[in-house]
Amino acid sequence: GGDGAPAPASASVIGFVVSTLPELSMVTYMACQHQCRPFSDILYGIPICRSKLSAIHNLKKKLALATNDDGNIHLLVDNPDQIDFLEEFISNSPSAGMKWSVFLKVDTGYHRAGTTCDGQGVSLATKIIDSPYLDLKGLYSHCGHSYNID
Repeated sequence: GGDGAPAPASASVIGFVVSTLPELSMVTYMACQHQCRPFSDILYGIPICRSKLSAIHNLKKKLALATNDDGNIHLLVDNPDQIDFLEEFISNSPSAGMKWSVFLKVDTGYHRAGTTCDGQGVSLATKIIDSPYLDLKGLYSHCGHSYNID
């Protein structure tokens, strides 16, 4: 933990969460150099926007080549427009047969990003599950309001 105590022997890093393209590029570079986890399992931890797709696609190709398709870059989605432009991008790319891994970002009360935990969220999850281009890996949330413990 952060108190200087050693981590338990069973603890291990299984992946990385990054929030910028330079961070994603750096961790992808490390994956290509070391060809092992945790570097090859990366979540781009910001809900995806169209302008990032080409750069992420190029990094996904590098990662796949270096890890014999064992590495992955996961994306966050939290609205139906993201699913639509992801499907459009993937269907028009040379790797159209490959599904992209996504996490559904859920709003847990901070109201900055994420879908609601109601019919809207279920609808988005169903849209991802039904997509021929996307693979729903799970849910993701950030409980930023939990920092204030007073």
